[in-house]
Amino acid sequence: MELTEELKKELYSQGASLVGIGDMSPFQDCDFKTGIAVAVPIPSDIVIDLQTAPTKEYDELYHVLNEKLNKIVMAGEDFLRSKGFEAYAQTTDRVKVDEDNISKLPHKTVAARAGLGWIGKNCLLVTPAFGSAIRISSLLTDAPLTCDEPVTESQCGKCSVCV
Repeated sequence: MELTEELKKELYSQGASLVGIGDMSPFQDCDFKTGIAVAVPIPSDIVIDLQTAPTKEYDELYHVLNEKLNKIVMAGEDFLRSKGFEAYAQTTDRVKVDEDNISKLPHKTVAARAGLGWIGKNCLLVTPAFGSAIRISSLLTDAPLTCDEPVTESQCGKCSVCV
């Protein structure tokens, strides 16, 4: 089985609902040429409750999903390292943010480059499968993976539902 397929199979087996691979070479600050994005959906009942205000249920789920994503991307890092490649999982305890809570390479940037979706009017990643009701993470590597087609343009049109 080809490396790209093996990696995707591993990430899905760890619980990813969406997986994409993107070319990160246009980003001069990125030390790796390839980014892998993973996503898990937020249940619709939690999203509906968020329309009025943040909820305790969302806060709890936020941390649960972050831990799940950390596990998924660490499994990806371990898999790639076991094959002899460099890899770096962008887990919640590794990613550094500035005073405006902005990271050097946001997960949504990797996800758009990996074809998972586009940046919507709400400034979040919007996917065809789940809209913006997702949590995402990413890992970076030097492995020679086959990249998915990036999404370079918004598909929002006149829609503003996510806002």
